[in-house]
Amino acid sequence: MQRFVINNDGPTVLEHLKNKKAIVKHISVQGKGKLHSCMLTFGKHGDTKASSKELLFIKPLHERDEILLPHVGTFNIADYDFCSLEIITGTLHHTDQIILAVLFV
Repeated sequence: MQRFVINNDGPTVLEHLKNKKAIVKHISVQGKGKLHSCMLTFGKHGDTKASSKELLFIKPLHERDEILLPHVGTFNIADYDFCSLEIITGTLHHTDQIILAVLFV
């Protein structure tokens, strides 16, 4: 499993994942903030907004750590050039890191 830092201020580049089967495992928060649900929007350069895909992440009720799981079992992100984070519930501090865990299969 490999981890990538997600930019909270704008798009995060994913082009280095091209031609790899990269499956999203979870998002984690490192720092003082609390995140209960969020959305990652995946897109390609030059494509329309209609061709982008959104992936909802939610925190399981039994989870004490700041780990959020995707709402679908497998989601391959290798075809996308970037992703953007939208916080739905929770708050983050400017020093917090949002980590996207990806499994290569």
